[in-house]
Amino acid sequence: MFKLKSKTSAPSTCCSWRYSEIYVETASLLHRDDQQVMVQEGRLLLDYVTMNAIAIQKILKKYDKVHGSVTGRNFKTKMHDKRIELLHSPWLIELGAFYVNFTG
Repeated sequence: MFKLKSKTSAPSTCCSWRYSEIYVETASLLHRDDQQVMVQEGRLLLDYVTMNAIAIQKILKKYDKVHGSVTGRNFKTKMHDKRIELLHSPWLIELGAFYVNFTG
């Protein structure tokens, strides 16, 4: 029981550290003007989406490898053939364009 508890507490500590870091960044935004706030929030959102997309890809790849899943590989090939990627969402592209336009 103790080993299981110590293993599960390590990821939560890491996640809570990241969330507290995001909270501090967000709290510091309250003292800036609105345009800078939008740009910073857009950047944080881009980072969050990118981290999640990469994490999902790694989890699915590991799952397919461990379980020998042919279905997962076929799905990935099908999505790749259609040129559909997690990070190629039209909304995400617009958010990136917004960030570039306001920072450059």
